[in-house]
Order: sequence, then C-alpha cells, then structure tokens
Amino acid sequence: MNVPPSHRLAANARRARTILATSSPVEIGVLGDMRTVGKHLVDTDGSVICRPDMMVGDCQRYLEAGSPSPLLDLVAVDVCPVPQPDRQRGSVQLRGRVHLDARGLAEPWASFLGMPGGGPFARFVPESVMLRSYVPPGTYPSTPVAVEDFAVANPDFLAGWESEWIAHLDAHHCDQVELVVATRFRLGAQARVRALRAHERGLDVRVYQAGGVSDLQVPFPAQVQCGCRAVRAFNEVLVAAGAEPVQ
Repeated sequence: MNVPPSHRLAANARRARTILATSSPVEIGVLGDMRTVGKHLVDTDGSVICRPDMMVGDCQRYLEAGSPSPLLDLVAVDVCPVPQPDRQRGSVQLRGRVHLDARGLAEPWASFLGMPGGGPFARFVPESVMLRSYVPPGTYPSTPVAVEDFAVANPDFLAGWESEWIAHLDAHHCDQVELVVATRFRLGAQARVRALRAHERGLDVRVYQAGGVSDLQVPFPAQVQCGCRAVRAFNEVLVAAGAEPVQ
C-alpha cells in the first residue's frame, strides 16, 4: 500500500515524539561528553525540560550569564520491554540549544525533576530532529523530521501503556499471539514469536525462525485511541483467528 508523503511525514514526527516522551533516561551533550539525564519533561512544543545542573561542560556558565548554550545533542532510545536478542526499537536525536527559563516549574513537575520549590529550569529547544528505526532488525535508517512537524506532533495514543501490555502478552498470552500470527503469516515448526511494540494501528511482532528474523504487523480492525480499545481490538483479531481473548 502506498502511503501519501504527508502521512508518512506526520507518522515520523509522531514516532519521534513518542520515543522522546517515553524514554528514560536521555543523554545530553556532545560527542565524547554526554551526560545522562534521569528525568525529563516534554513540553507541548517538543522542547525538553530538565534540571540545569544536569548540563555538561561549560553549559552552566552560559546559562548563568543569560545566554543559550552551544549546540548540543539530546538522544533518546526506545527499548522493547520484552526480553529478546535486540531490544532497541528506535531512537531520536535532537540537536539544539539549552536556555535557562527563570519562570520556575509548578508542582508536581518541579518535584518530579528533583526541584522541590521550583526555581529556574533548563529548556532544550531542538533545531533539528533525526529519527532512527531499528525495525526490522539489522537496519538503521535515519530519517530527518522537520522541526515544525515535530513541534505540533502528539505521541502515539498508546505511548507508555503499551510497554506493560506487550510484556503481559509475552508472559501470559504468547501462545495466542503466535496463533494469530500463524493465521496471517507462514511460520516454521521452530518459529518463536515475540511481541515487539503496540501502537494505535496494531501489534508489531518479531519472528525468530530458521530463515532469519523478521518483523510483522498484526493490524487492529480500526485505529484505537486508548489501551481499553486496543485490548478490545486485539481480542477481535484473536477471536477471528479462533483463539481465546486476552484480558
């Protein structure tokens, strides 16, 4: 199926925002001098908020002087919660500058970042965005995302929730997942199917078999907008395949 370019660009921006919103920790710095930031917030415009004392090198000196930092990279990596040989699903690299925002953070966000009582915070403003996908395995295509698209994109509706759900599927319903995959794709006798990612359009799985490793998508009957609807949609797929529904 041919995907219109505008839809593909929007999907890339949405994927980048999803990775940034759900990855923890992230790293900020320059090549050879990256600082791990354990907690961060993503504002509605795609800028990243964190504690100013987490900046690397001379950045704090720039911020204290009221100037933006030199160009820095911020890297967030998306890791699959289901144990398997290659768990990285993708990453996003932002390049931009950090500004000191003197307005202070409201609660509970200040306490979340370890800044009870508020105070100035660091705001990373992206000037370029690069999305990398590790699906299918062994491929690492890099796709630039327009900053304008990134700024207005929203995370996937299942962002955050999907990690617990696919871990649950793998731990308690792996036979049902394998059955529904087998009704749509040819599996070898020794094939192993592992849940990889759930999103508003369906469930992605990774198949390990003698012929190699491949990633497949089991689409939902319709796009979903919450976890409850995702479970109902997947149960429709399971029942149609003759499998027991999941909880």
